[in-house]
Amino acid sequence: MSKLKREEPKMAFRSRRAFPSVGRQATDISDLAIARSIDAENALFAASESEGVLFAESVGAFPCRGYKRFFKRSSLESSDYLKDDCLAMHCTVGVVRTRVEGPKQYTISLPPSDMGQSIKYLLDSEVGCDIVFQVGDETFKAHKLILAARSPVFRAQFFGLIGNPNMDKVVIEDVEPSIFKAMLLFIYCDKLPDVHEITGSMSICSSTIMVQHLLAAADRYGLDRLKLLCEAKLCEDVTADTVATTLALAEQHRCSQLKTICLRFAATPENLGGAC
Repeated sequence: MSKLKREEPKMAFRSRRAFPSVGRQATDISDLAIARSIDAENALFAASESEGVLFAESVGAFPCRGYKRFFKRSSLESSDYLKDDCLAMHCTVGVVRTRVEGPKQYTISLPPSDMGQSIKYLLDSEVGCDIVFQVGDETFKAHKLILAARSPVFRAQFFGLIGNPNMDKVVIEDVEPSIFKAMLLFIYCDKLPDVHEITGSMSICSSTIMVQHLLAAADRYGLDRLKLLCEAKLCEDVTADTVATTLALAEQHRCSQLKTICLRFAATPENLGGAC
């Protein structure tokens, strides 16, 4: 018989909590580890369903139960477990559910969130407005706190170190009234406004031009989400008539994905023969 290693056999087991993540609901489960000899009649095994229990005499400050030294060497060498200088072990891992999902006794239908509509009501009704924007020949009333919460530019303008919290009127230049209105709608509702409704035109070219201007305004006021929404919309509407202006816009406002789409479109000769 060949000599065995000097180290005594050691077995350690741990029961732990886990959360399944692939195609299963995040239900608490505990896995149960069992080790035993394949000789069923003389099997030695140890297991626990308790959470966080290590099978060792002591491991730091952990509560323990079981054996750090699973089997004595002297006993192992003279036992029937050792066959042809080999110790065969059979390990079984089972899953024990710690929570059983039963049938629900009630069902409450939850409505979708209406926060956007509720905040938009403040804009439409002008209740509590404390700032007026003069944009061309039109005026728009709004709320400083909402604007400051959404735009770092407005936050600095109203409440920054050089801002004026008592300001009650702002003149906006280089932005069309329809574009500023669309930007306000996004600030209050967090979604891309219906550009066809705002422009009163179903033309793809008219819609594209407005979204181009809206992207520029979003970049100017630090509205990153609106900028990305506009970029995505422009990627869908690239045509032979708009690719040049859209590419220039993408370059000016650092829209890398939009720039790539425009370059790919322009690199295909058949795309440049159409018009909107």
